[in-house]
Amino acid sequence: MMEPLRTSLLNPPFAQDPPVKLNVNAKTLGLVIAVLAALGLLLEVVGLLGVLSLGFAYAAAGFAGIAFLAIVGLLVDLAAVVLSLVGGWRMWNGLASGKPLVIYGLAIGFVGEIVVGVGYGSLGNAVVGLLVLFAVYYLVVISRFPTAGAAPPPAGP
Repeated sequence: MMEPLRTSLLNPPFAQDPPVKLNVNAKTLGLVIAVLAALGLLLEVVGLLGVLSLGFAYAAAGFAGIAFLAIVGLLVDLAAVVLSLVGGWRMWNGLASGKPLVIYGLAIGFVGEIVVGVGYGSLGNAVVGLLVLFAVYYLVVISRFPTAGAAPPPAGP
């Protein structure tokens, strides 16, 4: 049941013939993802601490419903950032096993972004985050690791 979903997530139909042709080096992309995920990890922890402190204040006042969703969403996002960090690090080290981790992290982050958007009551901001996640997903899927012994691309004029 889950295998077709997993296969279509990791190897979507557009992966072999992408609509937008880009030559994306998977090692370089892995480094960018790892750095951005490390920054995201820091921001997620700070955001979680802020929402937790507000959540306790709201709970004391009797308004815990939305704050609870924001906390759950931030925890889901935190898990997604950790997966993306590990996957990006592996991609940077030339390990193809990093790509699935990044893709899973992006998928989990997609869900977390929606939950956070509902928790904060701002689905408009979540749409921007979802578009960014999809763009990164597209780049990860079409990225290729450099082949050993391949000639470097020709220099420009």
